Amino acid sequence: MPDVASWLAELGLEKYAKDFDNVEIDFETLPELTEKDLVELGCQLFQNARFWLLSNVLVVG
Repeated sequence: MPDVASWLAELGLEKYAKDFDNVEIDFETLPELTEKDLVELGCQLFQNARFWLLSNVLVVG
């Protein structure tokens, strides 16, 4: 499995990789992120929806 930075890059969200790394988000903590967490990381709303869908696929699938 790739690291979170690689995964974000595959999704076209590489600009958030450094922020995720700074707060030590990994695949274990990723499913626990809330919308508030994403806002605090600077993720924009339209990308939040995309991120939630994809993170749920990661957790379920």
